[in-house]
Amino acid sequence: MSDLFRKSALDKLSSPDQLDRAVVITPPAFWIALLGGVLIVAGAVTWGILGRLPVNVEAKGIYLSGEGTGSIYSEVTGIVTEVKVSNGEDVKKGDVIAYVGSGDVAEDVKLLGGRIEAVNKVTLNSKNDVSTADNKALIDIKREVTALQTTYDQNENTLAVKESRLAEEEKKTSELKAQADSAKGSYYADMGGTQGSAEQLNYAESQTTLATAKQYYESAYATYQQAQLEVQTAQGVYQTTQEKYNEIVSGLSSLETSYKQCQSDVNNQSAYVEQLINQGASEEDIAAQKAVLENLQQALNQASAAYSQGNSNLSAADQALLTAKTSLDTAENACDVAYENVNSYEREMNQAESDFEDAKSAYLSAIDVQDNATKNQNIAGNEYTQANAEYSAQRTIYETLKQEVEALKIQMNQGKEELESKQDEIKDSFDSTKESILSSLKVEFDKNTLQLKKYEILSTQSGIVQEVVSTEGSMVGTGSEIIKVKHGDEDQKEAICYLPVSTGKKITAGMEVMLYPSTVNKQEYGHMTGTVEKVASYITSTTDMMKRLGDDTLAQSFMQQGPVIEVVCSIKEDPETASGYYWSSKKGSEVTMVEGTMLSASIITEKKAPITMVIPYLKEKLTMQKDTDADKSKVSANQ
Repeated sequence: MSDLFRKSALDKLSSPDQLDRAVVITPPAFWIALLGGVLIVAGAVTWGILGRLPVNVEAKGIYLSGEGTGSIYSEVTGIVTEVKVSNGEDVKKGDVIAYVGSGDVAEDVKLLGGRIEAVNKVTLNSKNDVSTADNKALIDIKREVTALQTTYDQNENTLAVKESRLAEEEKKTSELKAQADSAKGSYYADMGGTQGSAEQLNYAESQTTLATAKQYYESAYATYQQAQLEVQTAQGVYQTTQEKYNEIVSGLSSLETSYKQCQSDVNNQSAYVEQLINQGASEEDIAAQKAVLENLQQALNQASAAYSQGNSNLSAADQALLTAKTSLDTAENACDVAYENVNSYEREMNQAESDFEDAKSAYLSAIDVQDNATKNQNIAGNEYTQANAEYSAQRTIYETLKQEVEALKIQMNQGKEELESKQDEIKDSFDSTKESILSSLKVEFDKNTLQLKKYEILSTQSGIVQEVVSTEGSMVGTGSEIIKVKHGDEDQKEAICYLPVSTGKKITAGMEVMLYPSTVNKQEYGHMTGTVEKVASYITSTTDMMKRLGDDTLAQSFMQQGPVIEVVCSIKEDPETASGYYWSSKKGSEVTMVEGTMLSASIITEKKAPITMVIPYLKEKLTMQKDTDADKSKVSANQ
């Protein structure tokens, strides 16, 4: 049986009440647990009395150099005409950083600049010039050269056409002379014949008639070609006149707009001066606005004179255009008549050729009965007469055309000399006129520019220019930001923190600070360590924050929870890290810091024994519970 049951079971069966063993009241494990609990409680009590926990105050801040960034503002209203500083430049308190001028004077300067540019654009070689009151004299001078050059170019084209035709006529004359000489030789070789018959006389007359018809045709054709050239010339003159007319119309439209604008400006300024007088403004302000009104009135007078002159020019141009159109119509009509004459003389020439062929055929039939010698002599005589007549007619055409070409060459040479002479004179006149116009405009421009510099913006602080906010040409008012200036030593970096007044008064210089840049995760990268260097004695105003931060939006973000106090903290340095500051973790040493980085800060205001913190906490909870029970009882009683 002992093999079937466990020994412990057999022992229990043999003594079921275990009366042979002592009773264990408290097991050893209990004493061990009790000892551990006592040690824990003793340690907690000891830590609660002797230990220390930091009390932190949370704050927001920013990483800046020196004393931060300030702004310099305009004290007047106007347009920035010149900025005297640039980014990175040192400025001292009292330095002139910019000039601000009045809007009216600035507009005058802008208009004068445009007028000067319009005059500068006009040169002797410029195209499509827009006529204005300033450059009209220059454009009129240019037109003299243009007219001479146009005439010279037209004569040059005419000469080229006539020289080409002269070469053709010369070749034709040479050919006819050769034919006449050949006919003359044949005629004298066969001389010794008979008396001429009626057919021979008719044949000779038809030859003369044909030669005359050809001469008339050639003359009519030459007249037609000349008429075509005159039409081209008239078309060129008409086109030039029309372009001039269009320029004047365009310029007049611009002058009219300018005149109306000046008129509107004078009316508005007059009303403004009257308003100032009615409101009892200072004499100085009224005098200043009256001076502006006087300038506007002068500009209006100039615009009115220019507009009147423009209308006069338009009338003259309109008359010139009408004259050019009449000349063109006359030339075209003459060309049409010449064309009809060519057709008429061509028909007569064709009829003369037909009559000549008939007379020639009759003559040949008549001389068939004559002997060969007489026959050959008569034929040779008639051929010689015909060839000589054609040569004479062609010679007349050639000599006439040659004389025209020679006369045109002489005219061209004279025109070239006149053009070159005129060009030099006109260039001198153009240059002197342009210089005079520009000189007058520049004097007025410089005068207004000096007036624009009437108001100087002075730097109210020393430092380095961080940003030019208002550039040249910007419209500014009283209080507008001109530039931003960084103060103090740029190498001195600090953490500027802002705390609510309720907690800020707990901060004193020398307290330890843990700084967490907003660009990194503080659980991963840890924190930088700093020390409170300075605490503001009073509430930091918005103006003071603007001077420190240089940005209104940033200042407002720090004041969202109400008034704040500024706390300046230095940062513990470590040359071994990328930022140059000590970090609580190794990974934080790789972080670089950029000026303007936002921070969160934990300032250790004190260290307390844990038990002193527990008692107020329990008291607060018990008080809250008691108040809750009282409220419940009061509610039940009311029910």
